[in-house]
Amino acid sequence: MRPKALIEVPGARPALGPTGLRRGPLVFAVEDTTAQLTWLGTLLQPDRGPAGVQRCETDPDATITARDLGSGDILGARPYLDGSGSIELAGLPPASSSRIALDVDGRPAGCVRLTTMAPLGAELGRFATLSDLHLGLDVFGLRGRMFEPQPTSPLGCDPPRADAGPIHLRAASAALDQLNAWGAGHLFIKGDLVDRSTPAAWALAGHLLDLPRPPATVMSGNHEQNGAGMMSPVDGAAAVGIDAVHPARRVDLPGLSVLCVDTIRPGAHGGRVTDEVGAAAIELARAAPNPVMVLTHHPIERFDQAWSYPPGVPRHQGEALLRRLADVCELLLVSSGHTHSHRLRTVAGVATTEVGSPKDFPGVWAGYTIAEGGVRQVLRRVDSPQVNRWLDHTRHAVGGVWGRWSVGRLADRSLQVRRVGS
Repeated sequence: MRPKALIEVPGARPALGPTGLRRGPLVFAVEDTTAQLTWLGTLLQPDRGPAGVQRCETDPDATITARDLGSGDILGARPYLDGSGSIELAGLPPASSSRIALDVDGRPAGCVRLTTMAPLGAELGRFATLSDLHLGLDVFGLRGRMFEPQPTSPLGCDPPRADAGPIHLRAASAALDQLNAWGAGHLFIKGDLVDRSTPAAWALAGHLLDLPRPPATVMSGNHEQNGAGMMSPVDGAAAVGIDAVHPARRVDLPGLSVLCVDTIRPGAHGGRVTDEVGAAAIELARAAPNPVMVLTHHPIERFDQAWSYPPGVPRHQGEALLRRLADVCELLLVSSGHTHSHRLRTVAGVATTEVGSPKDFPGVWAGYTIAEGGVRQVLRRVDSPQVNRWLDHTRHAVGGVWGRWSVGRLADRSLQVRRVGS
């Protein structure tokens, strides 16, 4: 077996377990020179009126600014809308700690400390992933009781508008706009692009991916093959020009080969690794010209029996696949979807991550930077006036537990894997 790559996470105060976002700025994402700060609700302290009544008035043209308290440099600025949002920071020094202060037109709006990641060498390329878009599903929550009233904006308008269509489509479109601006050269969708295989759902998928986007590779999820659809998912995808992955596919990018592995068990919620899929994945990995990253829909379970919901791939099947892959290639990272939450675990000595959905709290997409020294993962929150209110609403699912469980820790969202000897 080859030597294992080194997993590096950003410096942060340790947490005992998953924690929810809070009011006031919080470090949601960190790279080597950039970061994303996010917050819930207003950032400004209310003023007291003549009768002691609290008021918080904000100029509609207000600007929020982020400054480095050490150097005084402005690291980011954007229009401020009173409510949940985020701000992107750029120009941070690599592998160092900084104190960042926010203000809205001179009014203090909080302060954070963050530590950037160490450089991985020359950048070779970028790509992004999305999962669990569930196009066609308009509800959320344990019993599906959260829903948005029917939007009045027309679908398929020309030119396309960010506020057009149902919430799941608007959230996915906002995520695509952001990852495009971030510089992703390829997009991988890790399953559950549609909630069920119907002509209407696939039409939404075709509408979404037909817009100017990076080239896309689409994998199946359990919802495409849950038996509740009206047509074969292969036929539905093909009807809108999507070539879905089965049983495995390798996409060679500059400096990294991305191996997509189908873990679907038709008609079942949980996943598996069949002999056919395992053999195809091994052959593709053996011929890879670069280090390998693996994408699956289902995560690998901690045990052979599922210990949490939704179920993933049984541990013995997942570990066996990773060990075989590590014998034939330089395996850096494995990433999945399915759970709509964010976790970092080590399985058979390999870093594995779970990445959530853009349509429910906290609402994310994942970006991956390929460098000479390895690969870096960063999760960014979707931030759009058309979706922020809905994302905040969904954090109250499961009696409010969802808002704390799904977010994970900073180290679950931002990390990098350094190649041996780099």
